[in-house]
Amino acid sequence: MKAMRRRYSGTIVSRHDTKGERGIEYFSVSVAPNGHRTLQATCEIYDQEVSKDIVYTVDDQWRPVDCYTRLQKNGGLFRRWMVSLR
Repeated sequence: MKAMRRRYSGTIVSRHDTKGERGIEYFSVSVAPNGHRTLQATCEIYDQEVSKDIVYTVDDQWRPVDCYTRLQKNGGLFRRWMVSLR
């Protein structure tokens, strides 16, 4: 059976010139048959003890559809929000 969406993913490592690795981001993008794209990402900044989870969707013209973001600091909830533009 063929998948309904195209998918790709990756990892971005954040480095400091003298301190080495500061953080990391894991992301994936799925592309629906109608052209909508959804990004899912988890980011961690080690020295700040901050993590972020995000789900962000754009339409086939790259216009924002909706977004959910959650920030955590020191393991506890710092802030979260959701925006729907349709």
